[in-house]
Amino acid sequence: MFDIARNEKNTRMCCVCRNHFNKNELLRTVRSQTGDISVDFNNKLEGRGVYICKNKLCIETAVKRKSISRG
Repeated sequence: MFDIARNEKNTRMCCVCRNHFNKNELLRTVRSQTGDISVDFNNKLEGRGVYICKNKLCIETAVKRKSISRG
């Protein structure tokens, strides 16, 4: 994976592998005020967001560790 410099404006960190990527290269999951978790494909939903890279291993690890619900 390519690790982008941290000082760029639109970079976010994957909650699993901790690598920095451009915001558009990551999946954003959002927990609403009611506690529902959903994938935010347009990056516009309100709520607490967690970014995960689109790597299958990272997604499986996030589900296994419950990283999404803790974020």
